[in-house]
Amino acid sequence: MEYDLIVVGASPAGMSCALRAAERGVSTLLIDAKDGAKFNPACTFFDKMLQHVGFDIEHFPVIKKVEGMDVVLPSIRITVRERGYVIDRKKFDEQMLIDAMAMGAEVWTSAEVERLVMGDHGAEGVMCDGKQINSKYVVIANGLLSELPSQAGIRPIRHPEDIAWAMEAIIKGGGIGKNNRFEYTLGSIAPGWKATFSPYGLDVAAAGVYVRRHGKDVSTYFEAHLERLRETKGSFDVVKVFEGGDTVAAIPNTLVKNNVLVCGGAAAQSGILYGMRAGILAAEGICKALDSTMPEKKALNTYPVKWKKELGIEYTLGRTILEAIRKMSDEELDRIGMAVSDFNFEALSGPHLT
Repeated sequence: MEYDLIVVGASPAGMSCALRAAERGVSTLLIDAKDGAKFNPACTFFDKMLQHVGFDIEHFPVIKKVEGMDVVLPSIRITVRERGYVIDRKKFDEQMLIDAMAMGAEVWTSAEVERLVMGDHGAEGVMCDGKQINSKYVVIANGLLSELPSQAGIRPIRHPEDIAWAMEAIIKGGGIGKNNRFEYTLGSIAPGWKATFSPYGLDVAAAGVYVRRHGKDVSTYFEAHLERLRETKGSFDVVKVFEGGDTVAAIPNTLVKNNVLVCGGAAAQSGILYGMRAGILAAEGICKALDSTMPEKKALNTYPVKWKKELGIEYTLGRTILEAIRKMSDEELDRIGMAVSDFNFEALSGPHLT
């Protein structure tokens, strides 16, 4: 059993990669450990993000539109007006898998990739549920905790110490999801990044904390954030809690080595839309290599070259901003907020302000 491409991980990056490759006639296998598409709380973005990566909101299952965001500092609230969206992530993932299969990709769910099968010139395939599956190329897109890149000799994340460890909850309470803006709170409530509130409509919302350089256990910050929300928004119940990480400040490093490519969270390419774009660029590099229109190494390297050109500056700028925020006290953040409260923040809206 052999494929041109094996994609490990049905993340937005992995699904986009598999879909684009299959669409171009590449024999593609997408493997994911989950049992089909499951709910994921990461499901918000803004118009400028869509425009930057060339996606149309009409292709996404929107469950709520918002008029912008409130950046909440310890004593100041700054409103940024930029149309945003909450999508039905489960429906989105399901449709992506259906689309990939419609294009000819084979999809295996509830299948565990234990390791890469390495040869003299890169990966020869993967070991999946005890069986070797061969392929010409492997794309790793199964999240920031993946151990597969190191097996290929790849260090895809430049600053792993700056992963923001997160807890996020789906919450339910009378009218809590009717707000018309997202909220991103900065300061000691979530050191190094943000505490979030995302209205999903009617009585449902999401709330979370993303904390850098305070260890993986961020439950203390999470509970404090929920208590603060109860004080300002009324009572609610916690329906489900998710834990994970966000690589917004970690910066991608090496994305390709030999015939192995890394994209999405595994490569510090945080954000649904930005991960999707990375997956598409990876697939297009593989297509060029298979077409023999240019030398293999050059073809595969079109992926990191185009990624850096299109998106690299946003991640670099984002890290710079977040490092400055991390080093500020609540009082300093308030002073900065006062100084820029009349600034046109709409011009800066993008992935690293969300």
